[in-house]
Order: sequence, then structure tokens, then C-alpha cells
Amino acid sequence: MRFRILGPLEVFDGTHWRGISAAKPRTLLATLLVQRDVPVPTGRLGAELWGEREPKAAANLIQQYVMRLRRELGDRQGRLLVTRPPGYQMVLADEDDMDAAAFARLGDSGRAALAVGDAERAAGLLAEALALWRGPALVDVPTGPMVEAEAARLAEQRLDVLQARVEADLACGRHAALVPELRQSVREHPLREGLWGQLMLALYRSGRQAEALDAYREVHRLLADELSIEPSAPLCDLQLRMLRGDPRLGLPATEAEAEGQDQDEREGEAEGEGEAEGDARARSKSRRRPRPESRPAVGATRAGQPSAAPRQLPAAVAGFAGRRAELRLLDKLPADASAGPGPAVCVIAGTAGAGKTSLALHWAHRAAPHFPDGQLYVNLHGFAPATGPMSPGEAIRGFLEALSVPPERIPDAPEARAALLRTETAGRRLLFVLDNAADAAQVRPLLPGSAGCAVVVTSRGQLAGLAVTDGAVLLSLDVLPREEARELLAARLGADRVAAEPEPVTELIDLCARLPLALAVTAARAVGRPGFALSVVVAELRDVRGRLEALDAGEGVSSVRAVFSWSYRRLDTATARMFRLLGLHPGRDVAAPAVAALAGLSVREAAAALTALARVHLIAEHLPGRYSFHDLLRAYATDLTAAEDTEAERTAALHRLLDHCLHSARAAGGTSPRPAVRCRCRRR
Repeated sequence: MRFRILGPLEVFDGTHWRGISAAKPRTLLATLLVQRDVPVPTGRLGAELWGEREPKAAANLIQQYVMRLRRELGDRQGRLLVTRPPGYQMVLADEDDMDAAAFARLGDSGRAALAVGDAERAAGLLAEALALWRGPALVDVPTGPMVEAEAARLAEQRLDVLQARVEADLACGRHAALVPELRQSVREHPLREGLWGQLMLALYRSGRQAEALDAYREVHRLLADELSIEPSAPLCDLQLRMLRGDPRLGLPATEAEAEGQDQDEREGEAEGEGEAEGDARARSKSRRRPRPESRPAVGATRAGQPSAAPRQLPAAVAGFAGRRAELRLLDKLPADASAGPGPAVCVIAGTAGAGKTSLALHWAHRAAPHFPDGQLYVNLHGFAPATGPMSPGEAIRGFLEALSVPPERIPDAPEARAALLRTETAGRRLLFVLDNAADAAQVRPLLPGSAGCAVVVTSRGQLAGLAVTDGAVLLSLDVLPREEARELLAARLGADRVAAEPEPVTELIDLCARLPLALAVTAARAVGRPGFALSVVVAELRDVRGRLEALDAGEGVSSVRAVFSWSYRRLDTATARMFRLLGLHPGRDVAAPAVAALAGLSVREAAAALTALARVHLIAEHLPGRYSFHDLLRAYATDLTAAEDTEAERTAALHRLLDHCLHSARAAGGTSPRPAVRCRCRRR
């Protein structure tokens, strides 16, 4: 059994990594892991789990959580999670069974190699250490004092290792490649003067002295505004050495260069003092200082003017939970982007309200360090009710402007714009998030042309064409599994409130059809009424007719009915009518022949309409030839048919459906239905 805490808490059971689903056992395990060298008393565990609201039965609850953890870890004998009075202790077979220990070991080895001048080995070890991180330490664990302190300590260690790795890369001459990463690092940690110094040095060695000095002025202003202090002595000294053109700021000389310098000095001595000696020093200085690169570095315009790498991602959704399998698939994109001949593309498709954008942005933020040249985002408004889909040319213009292309260089022709986008992104590591796409034709012109970039597309359509022509990975997003739905509610309502009412929470999840948007709207209503029991919210949702009104937070993107309507309005007249009538079908699923009878269509027409509905995820083909939708979509279809179809049309549709059922039963049983039965069905 192995454990990972450098990111979400996960355990490896010999076949795959998985999380601990319940919040309290997860916090308990995290506490024991961060204090693994000593037994943790039950009293301290109680403070970690509940803080000042520790219940009277805390000791019994902790014992239950321990038993549950032992079952989940396959440790029924208690050899891993050991009872050691006055509490419990995690006993790992090997120190490297936890990623934090492996990180510390690799970090120490890397720093030791750097201390003895082995920069290449140091860079490799330190990069391997940093690769163990999957996000902020223990990010999914409700924090108590011990977990919070350990997460802060690990974050500080990570920054130390990052600076050591940058130092090793600078010693190896990778200054130009480091500039985008260091710009991002100083934005994330603006008071870390060591990172500013490394950014200045990387710029200086790349032949960008003005930008290096501008970085010093920026940190000088920042420290004065935030803390009313001057930069530290090492940073001030670095600036002065740059102003003087100190040759020691160049790359460390290789053995061959050192030998050449010695030869120059000997020649200078033989020729005498004066001009010859000055020439020798000039030659030595020119070798030490690298020439400016012929191609503009990423983050600069073609004219050489500096510009920040684009960081267009909207804020990630607070309270994101679940989707672990989907995140594992997305985590492969950076490697695929580097290995393939072209960009790595993933399409996240799913029904309205399934959380496609939330998933894309959550992953994009945690993957951003893999794409140091920037992240580009656009909402393509593929299903927007008012504006309609954005044209590819308009989206490309936005990308080119973000990449600092002057407006006069952006052509009018869509094909020329797409070609310029491919030119500007060639050789860069960029992440594209194309949100709410209408179809593959809208997306295809926005794709970069070379390896190194990754593209995440969200759409209510399947966009299978991108898989055929562009090698896209298709990720279909369904409603949440029950445990992940519970995690989402716990993240938004608080784990204690969810744990206090387990039965209402279970019913609430079912009434929301496990749809993330519906769960989020319900959670928002509950947060706004902290004094109300969750059972009150559940009672409001039990009324099927009023459920969609209850799942309305007052604006389009937070109204379940509204987001359903954006998909419905894209349907043609016949398909929209069939979707409405499906709300009358009493069964859990339906096949094309029954739908044909219900809508008065041929079987072929009904099958085509079902395919069209499945393509925009208003219905799902859960078995070959059999279709269903979740309860909220059923309620929406029922409301639509009541509002838009006459009573006579609904009655006729039901009669056709029941006639179909009778004739199907006759074919199955080999007997004719009695007229009386047929008449009763028609009267209904």
C-alpha cells in the first residue's frame, strides 16, 4: 500500500490509485500520514476532525472511522493502521511508500549534486522531485491544525526545490527556456525575491538586459507598495552588476572555454600590455556573454517588444469535487502534446448542466505549469440563445491579439487568420480551452498545427468528427456517481452538515438526478438558509411539477430549465416535438418503434430523431437501440408538452403508444387482444 499527499490524497492498492470517498476518514488518514513517526492521541485526532465542535462521542466515532479505513486499505489485522495508546499510528513498510518522503529524498540528493557542481544530475533529480506534485498538498482534505501546517511546510519545500532546479538549469545554459516559467512563478509568489533574481539572470543571459532591469524595477515597486521595504542586498547587488556589465554574470565557462581563455591571456602577456591585453579581455568577455537569440523568445512579439504570456483562463469553480476518472484521462494530455506529431485534443461532451466547463477549467488550472507559454480561453457560445455561435475568425482574432500580434498584421480572410495562428503557435507550449463549441467545423480552424500544444473542447454535441480527422480523445460526461455527488455537496455545504443528515442528502442527490448543476443550485439555496435543515430543501424538490422552479438560482447559467432550453432551441421542429412527447412515455427507457408510434413517425424517422437528441445529450443511448433521460430532463420535456402541445395532441400520442404496446404484446404472445382491452386503453 502506497500513499500520495502531494495533491489530492490517494492510495495505491497494487492495481490503481484511488481516493478516500468520505471526508472524515480522509482527514483521519491524512493526519496519521503527516504524523507517521509518532502515535497520534485520540484527543488530537478529535481536534483535527471537528475543531471546537468536537462531539461527545468523538472517541467512538474515531474508532468507527479507523475500522472503515482498515476495510478500505485491506488492513483488517491493523498492521498498517496500528492501535498504539493513547491513539493510532500509520506504519509504512518503506519510507518511499509516501510521495512526500520520495520528494524530500530526491530534493536532498539534487541539492547535494548541485553543491558539488554536477548541475545536469542536479537538474534531473530536482525535476523528478517536482514531477511528484499533482496540485497543492492535501488539497481535498478538510484542514485541521496539523494537516494545514504540513501542507504549508510542503508548499515551502516545493518552492525551495523549484528554486534549486532553476539554479541547476541556469548553470546548464537553459536560460531562455526558463523565462516563461519564471514569469509565471513570480506572479504566483511575488514576494519571493530569489525567484525574481533568477528571472533577472535568465533574461540577462538571453541577451535581454533591458527586460532584466525592468524586472528589478517591478519587484522594487512591489516591495515598496506591499511592505514598505527595499529589495534585499543580493538583489540590489545583482542589479548593479548588470548595470556594470559584470562578465561573471555570463554562463560558467566550460573546460574548453577556460583553456581558450588561458591561451588568450598567455598571448596577451607575450605581446605586451596595452591594446593587445585589452583585445584579449574583449575576446574572453564576448565568449562568456551569450548572443541574443535570433528567434524571439516566447512572451515577446516578433518585433522583439516584451509581452506577458497570455493567461486567459477564467477562475476555477470553487467547491469542485469528483470526476477523478476524467481527470486522470485529461492528465495524459501534456505528455501526448509533447510526443505526438500535432496538438493533443480532448473533447468533453455531455448534457446541459453536467459540469463540462467546471471540469475543463479545474483541470486547466492545475495543468497550467505544463504550458509555460500561456493558456488561451474562448467561449464559443455554441448554444447561446441570443447571440448564436461565435465565428471561428472572431475567436482567432482574439487569440492572435492575446499573442501580441499587432492588429494590422491580422488578415481579414478566415483561412489566412487560421494559418497565422498556426504560425504564431509553432514551437510553443500553449493550452487552448475552447468552451461551449457548437460543432467540429467551428473548432477545427482554431487548432494549432504543431506538437507542444493541448486543446480542451467542451460541447453539448459529441463532435465525433474531431476524433476522425484530428485524433481527438472523446470524453463523455455523465451525471455524477453517488459518492462524488455527496462529495460535491460536502465541498459546498460543509462535511459536517452533510454528515448530520445522511438520509435527506441521499434523497436530495436522487431528486437532483446527480446532475452537477442541479446539485450546485440546491447547495446554494441551502447555504443561503443555514438555519434550515436539509430535509426542508428536499421537501421543496419532491414536487415534480415545481422541481425545475426550485432549481433556479435567478440567472441563466444557474437555472436548470434555462440551460436545458439552450439545447432544446437548437432542435428542428420535428425533433423538438418528439422530445416533448417523450415526456409522456411512462417507462424508464424507450426504443425507436415505440417512439415512432408516440410521435406518429416512421421507425426510420424516429431513429434519426433519437440520434439527433443523443448527439446534443438531451437523451442517452444507455443500451444498443434503447434510450433514456434522467428525471430532470423528463420533467422538462413534460412541462414543454403541457405548454406547447394541445390536450388532443397529447391524448392522440398516448393512444398511438398504447396501441403499439398492445400489438407488440400480441406479437409476443401469439394471441389477439380482446376488443374490450383495446377500448379501455383508448379511453385512458
